[in-house]
Amino acid sequence: MPEKWGCENHMNKKNILKKYNGLIFINITLAALLLIFYLSPNAKAQLLQRTNVTGVTGSANGANGELLYLINTTNGELVSLSFDINKNDLRVIGFRNLIQDGQSQQGNNR
Repeated sequence: MPEKWGCENHMNKKNILKKYNGLIFINITLAALLLIFYLSPNAKAQLLQRTNVTGVTGSANGANGELLYLINTTNGELVSLSFDINKNDLRVIGFRNLIQDGQSQQGNNR
């Protein structure tokens, strides 16, 4: 009689393993993915320097709205924007690097 109980117990363990085989595989896979993400390199935030920005508004003949010029005095950059009042839309017209423009102009003076 003891052999019968031991045999049934063994068969029940096999059936349980077969029944939960997929669940065991998913848990092992999730644990492996968690380990991979934990060991992967971390992203670092980029530190930006503090800048000074000056804005100047204006208008131009033929323009369909107001113009806005933003000058970043720290980096020497100029961005021109157009605001269309009818469409309530802000569009970038152009970008210039004032430092590069100044350096190229100095070489042309004679």
